[in-house]
Amino acid sequence: MHHNALHLACILALCAALPATAQTPLKQTTSRSAQTLLGPGALTITDNSSKDGGESIVQTNAVQLDTFSAATGVLVGVTGRMAVDSATTLIASRPNSGGNYTGVGWVRAEWALQPGITAFSGLNGLARIAVDGDNLSGATDAWNPIQYSGAAVALGGFVSQAPGGLLASSITTHLVAAKVKAGGGENRVVASTSSLLSGAFSLEYSFLQHASAGFDAAGATSLQVKLPAGGADLQLLALGDASHTTRLDLLGVQCVQGDCDAGVLGWSLQDLAAGQGAAFRIGAGSRSATYALLLGDDTAVGAAASHRQQTLTLTVSAVPEPGTWALLLAGVALLGVRARRMQLQG
Repeated sequence: MHHNALHLACILALCAALPATAQTPLKQTTSRSAQTLLGPGALTITDNSSKDGGESIVQTNAVQLDTFSAATGVLVGVTGRMAVDSATTLIASRPNSGGNYTGVGWVRAEWALQPGITAFSGLNGLARIAVDGDNLSGATDAWNPIQYSGAAVALGGFVSQAPGGLLASSITTHLVAAKVKAGGGENRVVASTSSLLSGAFSLEYSFLQHASAGFDAAGATSLQVKLPAGGADLQLLALGDASHTTRLDLLGVQCVQGDCDAGVLGWSLQDLAAGQGAAFRIGAGSRSATYALLLGDDTAVGAAASHRQQTLTLTVSAVPEPGTWALLLAGVALLGVRARRMQLQG
């Protein structure tokens, strides 16, 4: 019966000597400039109705940005920005100077980064340009950006499994003119853009490098252990730059072949920082077997779609105990005596 003395032991010598290092994500930026928002040139919309909300010109344009490749690392954050990059002026006016009515003109936009994730903004800097009996027209060339900060639950939609993927986002822009309901007649409010309205888009991806492991500092992925009578210890190291590398998890141990021990199959490990290590003990009762150790990125951090795994191979060769050696030698001696007798009889 196997001994269940196979257990995980923290290797205090390394863990204590290397205090936990604060992790600082690396940055990667993808951008597109001069994407059309309203155009192809100057546009005008007039509201002379009495309905709520006024009249608008609505345009939707595709904006393709590079996704984050899972090969790069573990995605932990996304920040998006769209900034108007033209000299376009927004103009609001009420051509009919008669009467005492008011109205507004404005531009707003929605940036749909992926299904269920949309960033909004009133793009013109004054939010709304108001016109009334004393102010027949107004203009502004100040524009607000759209900004987006990705929630952890939404990060997976920005990840592709291979380089070269594209995020098929879109921007829907509204040029709006709205007159108050009272008034009627020829009372009108007009909203205009002076030229093509365009914007620059960018996504900044924050990520940590993938965790990696080895049986030594050189990153050995296989280890052969000749198990003496008293058992043996082995060490597992997390490799990489502790400042920029996600922590390491041991996700499971599988039996590849041989008489595998339940204690070894039950090994586990979480949140081992790069540059640190953990020790595992193989008990004296273990038999010869081969194990596959599945390791990977910290499962509690970042987009699951960007996590990576690796497999290390452990081969245990049990060394027979002294009593076993004696029996084996006696058996060999007995076979030799029998062979000698057969030769003499022959």
